[in-house]
Amino acid sequence: MQELEVSFNKPAGTNDLDARFSPTEGLVICKNQDNDGNSAPIIQTLELTIADTREDLFTNAIMPDWE
Repeated sequence: MQELEVSFNKPAGTNDLDARFSPTEGLVICKNQDNDGNSAPIIQTLELTIADTREDLFTNAIMPDWE
């Protein structure tokens, strides 16, 4: 099994939670939220083949069912 760090450019004091692969397995979608858990979560995508790619999809949202 190979381990790969994909949480690039994560803002300090936040966590990437509930990470899932895209249907093509080229992206990971996750919920980024402050460590306190009281802030509005941001749903983001991270591209696996290119470092430092973090794109905000939704703010103050729940994790979508990515199919």
